[in-house]
Amino acid sequence: MIPTNAPGLVQWTSYLNNNANTPLVVNQMLLGEESNQDTFVQDPVRLLNLAVSSNKVQVVKFLLRAGMPVLPDEVTGSNFNGRHPLHATCSRRNLTLAKILLTLSDTDPDVPDKVSYASRIKNFILMIHAKLGYTVLFKAAGSGYDELIHLLLKHGADPNRVDELRHRSALHESSRRGFSRSVKLLCEGGANPNSWDKVKFLVFACFLHFPV
Repeated sequence: MIPTNAPGLVQWTSYLNNNANTPLVVNQMLLGEESNQDTFVQDPVRLLNLAVSSNKVQVVKFLLRAGMPVLPDEVTGSNFNGRHPLHATCSRRNLTLAKILLTLSDTDPDVPDKVSYASRIKNFILMIHAKLGYTVLFKAAGSGYDELIHLLLKHGADPNRVDELRHRSALHESSRRGFSRSVKLLCEGGANPNSWDKVKFLVFACFLHFPV
């Protein structure tokens, strides 16, 4: 346990929602230009999520090694919040932070997107993703982000997990969009090429058009 009166170090408290000791207040040595009087440092979850969204790699490493829980941000006011840090990181195509989150914490690589927001029109696509329960692997497959696909599979992501509406897997998504390299990675990771979705779309049929 780090003493709370040591200059330039973390003050600790018990985070009730997770039954874990986590940093409550961090001073200017950790956050650089941010002040320890700012409101976001009063909540450990917001502290980590802000560091992730600000691409503060060393801060994220420090917090995770100190035992910070990786949880979705709370929905407050009209801000776009509620996303899990892994989804937020991968949406920015930040492979470095994604690797840090998966390596230094017990983050589930299959955590579904449960984003909340104020404006449903502005964030229509994200609303659909949230309702379908898309995982990061599904989104990576749909965008042909091969480096992220490889990273997620390495950390145990399920290549055969399907969405809640159309029963589509990550392999369906990469196949129908023609990302042959992504298809190859998913198949090598254990994805089932003979699976059907609810509209009877067979993954294998795409191989004729998009050879791997």
